[in-house]
Amino acid sequence: LEALYQEYKDDGLMLMVLMAENNAGVAPTAEELTGWAQTYGSSHPILSDINWGITSRYTGGGSIGLPTDHLIAPNMEIIKLNTHVTEEDIIQYLP
Repeated sequence: LEALYQEYKDDGLMLMVLMAENNAGVAPTAEELTGWAQTYGSSHPILSDINWGITSRYTGGGSIGLPTDHLIAPNMEIIKLNTHVTEEDIIQYLP
């Protein structure tokens, strides 16, 4: 994801990673999120999703597969839900 983010961020791609739980099963701390970003070389935002509050909005009422991808268009229309998002998908919806 980082490579796609670097390639398309200036074209309008916004990438966020939501982490709902750490290894202890609780919401990750800011330090844990920063450590995860450093470990994986991520420059895009890594955010805590406490109690799956945001992720659960995009599951269509079903279960959450991990990891999961969603593609949301600039007008907030859900394009792809709970599936793998490809580079071609991203390019198609860039402004």
